[in-house]
Amino acid sequence: MESDDDLIDFKETFRDFKLSNYNQIYKYKTSYTRRVTKIDELVNGRVVKSALNSSIRIGSTDFHDLQRLASNNIYDNFKLSQEKKFLIIYNSFNLKIFETSHYELISSINLLHNLNDCLLIDHEWLIYLQEKDLYIQSFTNLSSLTNVVTIFHNFHHGSRALCLCLVDKENFISGSTDCNIKLWNLKTLTCLKVFNRHEGSVTCLHLFKQDRFLSGSLDRTIKLWDLTTGECLRTFCGHESLITVIQVTRTNEILSLSNDGEIRQWDNDNGKCVDRLRDEESIFTYFKVLNSGKMVTGSFDGKLRKWFYKEKKTSFFKNLISSKF
Repeated sequence: MESDDDLIDFKETFRDFKLSNYNQIYKYKTSYTRRVTKIDELVNGRVVKSALNSSIRIGSTDFHDLQRLASNNIYDNFKLSQEKKFLIIYNSFNLKIFETSHYELISSINLLHNLNDCLLIDHEWLIYLQEKDLYIQSFTNLSSLTNVVTIFHNFHHGSRALCLCLVDKENFISGSTDCNIKLWNLKTLTCLKVFNRHEGSVTCLHLFKQDRFLSGSLDRTIKLWDLTTGECLRTFCGHESLITVIQVTRTNEILSLSNDGEIRQWDNDNGKCVDRLRDEESIFTYFKVLNSGKMVTGSFDGKLRKWFYKEKKTSFFKNLISSKF
């Protein structure tokens, strides 16, 4: 297991972040046996992880099982709220909301159709996709989260919507199998803009700064968009399979994962791939770069690993000798 004394300060290494800098791996003992579906980080540095037909687990090095709080149903996916105060766990037909300080169950919803994605804006809105329909629930306090106030049938996409991304407390974007991305306003419940340069289903979305966002697609490309003008600013090409995950680090490094298990790092200015990483033992199915600079990956075989950079220590005496010659 890694020691903090062995780790270089990632405030410094983030300045020159590269996937190939990760040269040490810690293998979690509490891994899964099925494909890892998601990994995310809570505000206190704890990690939340899920796997197919398995339980959701939370922890740092030792993980505890959230399943005991979620009855006998298997919940194999989750979403954190905007400020990470609440955790949504869900499967195809059930959704539960917990607060993240003591994991108290706040609300439970039975769904009629398969749940594709969801968003929770703290104390304001719950938004979730079921097949072609979008459901919006409004609440002034958590106990009033009971009635659906708005249903968008067919969601004005004309086909199945796959993913959601929050822009701010009043706006969000959605991606669909019709290759389009749409910007929505929650107060007026209207579509403000359509982004339509992809040639395949839009599979993932990620906000990039305040006025831009990234989209991944079945067409194996990632696109950077201007939210204000609707213009496609850049296209990142090179993946050989559909895009499943996009992440932007705290220093605005753009990373992506494709369905063939390759993580790529991109140059923000020219759109070229500058680094890549593959799992030599299996296939990556999810990854998350933590605020510490370490990276957690999950694989098709259920294995979870933490990646970090370990700098070789040089003694003061050796440095003193070398500085004189």
